Amino acid sequence: MTSKNIFDKVYNDFFKDVYSYFSLCFDIDTAEDLTQQTFLGVWRFMKEKDSLPFSNTRAFVFRCAVNVKNDYLRRKQARPKESRLEASMLFGYTYSHQTTQQIAVGEALKALDFEDRDVLLLKNMGLSSSDIGKAYGISASAARSKLSKARLAFRKELEKQGVNIE
Repeated sequence: MTSKNIFDKVYNDFFKDVYSYFSLCFDIDTAEDLTQQTFLGVWRFMKEKDSLPFSNTRAFVFRCAVNVKNDYLRRKQARPKESRLEASMLFGYTYSHQTTQQIAVGEALKALDFEDRDVLLLKNMGLSSSDIGKAYGISASAARSKLSKARLAFRKELEKQGVNIE
């Protein structure tokens, strides 16, 4: 299989997930740009090394995405411009079809600090604690600790929205 074919497969397999990750963190235009930069980085790496570095391609792609996001934030030298996180972005349909609970989940996510939301989104995208740790340059146990803290904060925000999780 040629590197172009491998890249096409990686792109087709992970584009939606990477774009979703960025669109929950930033406005739509920024999400499109960062998604494009992520896959450009993947392409460049593949052309230079003629392979992917991990057996877990998802982890590699999201590691690239996190690096692109961090580079973007460093360039901005400020917190990102928070876009309004709407439940429709999370669930793919309009408010008229959403339950109160689904809207509360979106509002709870929006209320989290940026890093907590990021860790939860990466875990939701299917990354393991080890993969999240690699993306942040920390150990898997430190990533699990961050994830535990983020889940607790999310639970508290849900309770503020009137949603109880048992």
